[in-house]
Amino acid sequence: MPDLERILKLEDQSRRCGSGLKELRLRGDWRLTAVAARGGKSFDALSSALLRSFGARLEIDAGSDDRGLSLANSIRLGALVLRFVGNGKLVGKRPLLRFRFDRLQLWLGPWKSAEISLAQPQQRKAPFFALIASEQEQDPATGQEQRWMAARGRSGGIAVWYRMDAPRSHASAND
Repeated sequence: MPDLERILKLEDQSRRCGSGLKELRLRGDWRLTAVAARGGKSFDALSSALLRSFGARLEIDAGSDDRGLSLANSIRLGALVLRFVGNGKLVGKRPLLRFRFDRLQLWLGPWKSAEISLAQPQQRKAPFFALIASEQEQDPATGQEQRWMAARGRSGGIAVWYRMDAPRSHASAND
């Protein structure tokens, strides 16, 4: 995994020149690996471990109308999955991934047990990820190539995810 210092250098470059990230490179099933608080000098080991233990996941795919992206952000507690579902789009040269979750789903194993519509935040308070970089690297433990992605969220924290699959045509409803 890239260290925070490297990600901050890539972020500076992204702010000046853009990251060059396009929708196709974002599509896939991403597992959260590490987080750093705003102004942090290193990744927060405890928060990162907790989010990994909850299986924090971000699914990104083509939107249903071929405009924009379909997103799902979820955590797992045993057989229980809490999943926020919505749409997003890339904006600007950096770019920003602006998104809105319009539904909260609760899954128990393969069964969707509840779905709740969510109120939409005002545009200026809508969530986003300022995309920093996405690169392919060889995992030293397995020797396999893996793609990682780093972004800064609205709150100012940085997150790093690893893609666990190849891009798909549509986001899955559940594992």
